[in-house]
Amino acid sequence: MRLLKTYRINIALCLTFAIFSACQEDLIIVDPPPPPVDLVEDCSHDYTVAVVDTNAFRPEAGITGQQSYYYEGYRIRDFSFSPNDPNQLVIAMQIHDLPNVAPELSSVLLKVDLCSGEESIIFESGPIIHHVDWGVNGRIVFGTMNYSPMSLATIEPDGSDLQISSYVGDVNLLAWLPNSASVLTRTLHSAVLQVDIDGTVISDNVNFPATPEDIDVMPDGRVAYNDGATIGIYDIENGINEIIDDQVLVDGYLDVAYSSLNNSLLWTTDTMLYISDIATGQRTALAYGFSQNRFYGRTQATKNGYMAYMAHICATTISNSSTLYYRTEIRFINPDGTDERRLVLDFE
Repeated sequence: MRLLKTYRINIALCLTFAIFSACQEDLIIVDPPPPPVDLVEDCSHDYTVAVVDTNAFRPEAGITGQQSYYYEGYRIRDFSFSPNDPNQLVIAMQIHDLPNVAPELSSVLLKVDLCSGEESIIFESGPIIHHVDWGVNGRIVFGTMNYSPMSLATIEPDGSDLQISSYVGDVNLLAWLPNSASVLTRTLHSAVLQVDIDGTVISDNVNFPATPEDIDVMPDGRVAYNDGATIGIYDIENGINEIIDDQVLVDGYLDVAYSSLNNSLLWTTDTMLYISDIATGQRTALAYGFSQNRFYGRTQATKNGYMAYMAHICATTISNSSTLYYRTEIRFINPDGTDERRLVLDFE
């Protein structure tokens, strides 16, 4: 009986396979729907407050001139969002001396979680930290004078695995390339360098069409730049330069950031913050500074749409003819210039 059952089962399997083989040309295989997009939680409002600016003039300098201090005890030098989690950012801060207090100038890298509000110092340095960029490889690169006249260093977001490269030279801008194995920087003499993360100079003169004051490397490897006269995108590999805006004739704090969600460039010219549409070249002013009490600096944009910039604010009510008191802020803003708000830090 067992042999008979086995024989019948084999015949049934063969018939089933034959029928399937004959009909398989008529089958239509429908792919399952893709899983829902894992949207990043918007935490940009959790630890921010509305911006309130004044156009009051700062006090005029007295006979002996004016000194400047950052009355909150620190000055923000640069900041960068994590490309893998836009709700994480790292801030390069200079600890500023205050009047009647012995100067204790040092610098720190402060990591901030926008959702939890957690702040943690991941690196502390004596001299100023020059520029910082968070790479897709998870590591943070920055320029520091702590180990030589100037060197490049990388560190994990939790403060571990600090690596100091052998590069010795100026760091006047800094950006990871997409491969996360090398960075672009610029010397004091305007040459743009490609430097391997161990410090080896891969190219000592990347042939830029201009001398950029700031750059931002786009995901496709092209480089957005602001040189004070033009806003453009340069394809290093193919030598193609695309000018997005050529009406920029202002010196001062010049910066640029690429917004992938808006396909736009966010950029500053000291007292102005603009956004330019890459496809059309249309420029829109988002924020207006005021040379007597408010000027702008670094810009950043994330893949989920956050746009942020740095503002230097003079506290005109407590400043006087001998001393100007400033603070620095990281401000968020919408692509249409609305809902401008500043990040509140607990750092002391």
